[in-house]
Amino acid sequence: MCPGGRPVDPHFEPSEKLYRRCQADPVVDGRILPQAFRSPDFSVNRGKYSEPEDVLIASYERFGIVSFQVKDVPPRIFSGGATEFEFGVTHDPEEDNYSHSEVRTYKNGKFDPKL
Repeated sequence: MCPGGRPVDPHFEPSEKLYRRCQADPVVDGRILPQAFRSPDFSVNRGKYSEPEDVLIASYERFGIVSFQVKDVPPRIFSGGATEFEFGVTHDPEEDNYSHSEVRTYKNGKFDPKL
């Protein structure tokens, strides 16, 4: 899972799976509820470079795994008529996790992790 000098891979196929650990409460009848995700961005692992179990490190052993595809991330929503929120998946490798990525929120075209 370590980067090993590999470059960032910015290309995501719409069908690529993304994995996230979560507790059981935000999953009902096999569907992920919105509270499973934090804004303005949240971490996921790319299916292209990892297995689902890779999101479960020792301190998260009581968590489960949810998966969804890149195409499931909504491209944009409007709030209050004038504010536009766009969403995108960004490959953001960490020292010990090459597959680490983020689903990021852009407010009126700008990314600010402090939204």
